[in-house]
Amino acid sequence: MTVQSDPDDARMLLGGKCLKLDDRLAPLGRPVHGVGLSMFLPPLPGEGQPNWQAAVKIETLIEDVRQLFIEVDAPLGACRHSGTPRR
Repeated sequence: MTVQSDPDDARMLLGGKCLKLDDRLAPLGRPVHGVGLSMFLPPLPGEGQPNWQAAVKIETLIEDVRQLFIEVDAPLGACRHSGTPRR
């Protein structure tokens, strides 16, 4: 996936192992220096379901390939506790 094969390279963890992008990126014919994943989790209708939404971003850092940037964006106070603990 990249020209580097450092075992601490977060691009190898996120892109190669988690997202399995190695074969899908091969047609590009060049190294990948940044990998990311973006997800949106919507609220679910119904009793006992999560009533909140969140946007999640996971990206490798160009400045230090050993690190991941993880961001969760959710409205403050949007989560209401139903009173029943979940296990």
